[in-house]
Amino acid sequence: FEHLLPRNMLLVHGVEDTTVPFTATAEAGYLIRSCGVRQCEELYLSKTGHQETVLQFMVGGKTKDAVHSWLQRVTSLSNPRDERSKPQTNGSADNNNSPRTFLMDSKL
Repeated sequence: FEHLLPRNMLLVHGVEDTTVPFTATAEAGYLIRSCGVRQCEELYLSKTGHQETVLQFMVGGKTKDAVHSWLQRVTSLSNPRDERSKPQTNGSADNNNSPRTFLMDSKL
């Protein structure tokens, strides 16, 4: 079963989302990690609502830029010679249930 799970996953949520509370992303992340996904990161976008998050992903903006940066970082993990490929930690113990949470400035 575990071989069917993705190795890396990114959850993106706007903090000012009035459609789905951003706390739902933290709950989803916890459940996903408990199922065996090794790396499930949570990205919270400040001053961003539900529609803005989706729109910026589709046509460009801080959401698309942040996801693109994450994809570049995660795909570089497969190249051990690349110094940028070392996983970034938030200073806490690294285990399957510790999320990596980022709060993006709205000016990105």
